[in-house]
Amino acid sequence: LLIPANPTVGQTWDNPMYDTYYKINSTTASFTTKKCNYTGLLEIHEFREGELYKKSYYKKGIGLVNARSYGAWTSDNYLGKVVLN
Repeated sequence: LLIPANPTVGQTWDNPMYDTYYKINSTTASFTTKKCNYTGLLEIHEFREGELYKKSYYKKGIGLVNARSYGAWTSDNYLGKVVLN
């Protein structure tokens, strides 16, 4: 996924290969797992054929921390932990 360098809430862009578009929903979102609380996340909504297909959360310096799909293929994937050496 290509993300704008300076994302702003409400910003959208297309992926015509999949009849998909993306929208920045938040630049300050948070997400909590059983093991970690992530804050300051970029929340991106993915729409396919006009319907919400996926919500993804990204942390600067880490990357994707959660992706939740909706519809016929509902799933929830998240980053369990980060180990820095």
